[in-house]
Amino acid sequence: MVDNASPTDEFCGQELLVDFVESHQASGEANILQGMAYQGNCPTRKPFATGSFKDQFYRKFRDSLHDKDILAIDYQMLDGVLQQRKGHQLIHKAVDELEGSGCCEFNNYNVAESLKSQGDKAMGSNQTSNAIQLYTCALALHGDSATYYADRAAAFTEIGEYNEAFEDCLAAIHFDPKYWNAYNRLGAVYYALGKYSEAIEKGFKKALELNPDNASIKENIQMAVQKLGRGLREREHNQQRDEDATN
Repeated sequence: MVDNASPTDEFCGQELLVDFVESHQASGEANILQGMAYQGNCPTRKPFATGSFKDQFYRKFRDSLHDKDILAIDYQMLDGVLQQRKGHQLIHKAVDELEGSGCCEFNNYNVAESLKSQGDKAMGSNQTSNAIQLYTCALALHGDSATYYADRAAAFTEIGEYNEAFEDCLAAIHFDPKYWNAYNRLGAVYYALGKYSEAIEKGFKKALELNPDNASIKENIQMAVQKLGRGLREREHNQQRDEDATN
C-alpha cells in the first residue's frame, strides 16, 4: 500500500494505468505510459522506467484519480476468479462510493473494507458469485485479512467450490490462528462434504474453544452430531439387513 504518494513514488501493478492510458491514446501519450513497464512481482518494489516524462505522467495519472491516494493492487489475487479489468472496475467503484459518502482519505484498507461490506450485502441477496468477486478484490488490496478469506470461503461453500473454500479457510487460519470463524467456516466445508466427524473435531470444536458463548457454533456441532448418529444407525441397519439376507 502506498499512501500520500508523490509523483516519484514507486507503484505496484501497471494495470492501474489502463484507464488513463486509454484516455490518452489519441494524444500519443499512451506509448510513453505503456513504456513504464513494471518489473517483477510486488515484493520487489521495482520502479517504473525513469525518464524526463516520469514526473509529468505520474502527476497526470494522479490528477485522473482526482488526487486520491494510489492503491497497490495484487492482481495475482484475481487470477482464476475474475479478469483484471473487472477487478479494476470494482475497486474504483468502491473508491467512488467512499468519496460519495464523504470519505476524504483513500487507502488499501478502507477501500478493502468497502468491498468486503459490498460482498456481505451480495451474500445477503443470494448474489454469491458477485460476493466472491468483491471479497477477492478486497483481498487484492489487503491480502492478509483472515476475515476476507473466511467470508470468501463461505461464499465458495455456498456454490459447492469446496477445494477453494478449504484453501481459504486454511489461509484465514494462517493469518489469524485465533479467529474463531475461520474454524467455523472450515467445519462448514467438512459438513458440506459429509465429513461430520472432521467438521466437529477440526472445525466447530476449535471454533467453540475460541468463542465459547457462540450459539451458532453450538448449533453446528449439534447438527453434525445428529448427522453422525443418523449415519451410524443407517450403517447398522444396512449391516443387519445384509446379515439377514445371507441367512
